[in-house]
Amino acid sequence: MAWRLTVNLQHPIVGLPSNVVDETESEETREVRVLAYNIAGWKKVKLNSKRVCIVPVYLNCNEWNEDFGRFSELMWELTAKYEYCIAIGDLNGRISCEQKIPRHIIPDQHCLIRLDRNSKDNIMNRNGSRLITLLNELNMIILNGRTKGDNQGEFTYVGGQGSSVIDVCAASCSSLQLISDFKVDNEFFLRSFSNNTQTEDYE
Repeated sequence: MAWRLTVNLQHPIVGLPSNVVDETESEETREVRVLAYNIAGWKKVKLNSKRVCIVPVYLNCNEWNEDFGRFSELMWELTAKYEYCIAIGDLNGRISCEQKIPRHIIPDQHCLIRLDRNSKDNIMNRNGSRLITLLNELNMIILNGRTKGDNQGEFTYVGGQGSSVIDVCAASCSSLQLISDFKVDNEFFLRSFSNNTQTEDYE
């Protein structure tokens, strides 16, 4: 069964495509091309006056180490360049309820993100441990199990061999001020946003 991860933003954006295809190598278009290693591509959008990087992710369980290395390299590049980054998708790592964050990390006292996480999946595996380490180093906060819409840390995969939380959304600390909620729906995977802001293709 597939699931939908939905991030509700304070100022929603519209028109984010499922894939971004641009094979040119100019400085302007390099930033929106599809990556050739199981990450669907990333999109820079305008939210109010802020530039936000949305990174849809799939780490293939059969080539996880290679995909993780490329994902890691990409996220270091993006978080160094842009203040607002959100990565969302199937990371194929079980992270239990790990990643408690200190109070000073939260940028706004009115932020709706909790410091600790709940999760219906209490298993941490090797992939999950590496993901937690990377996200901590990047100062990116996992939203699963931390919001009103996902208070219990719902399963994102249910199959014949069991249930797990392997689909994750993580946001840079500065991005937390833009997020009003996060939830896991029992639907096919879709990045879902509402009306009102504009996207920029840089094409």
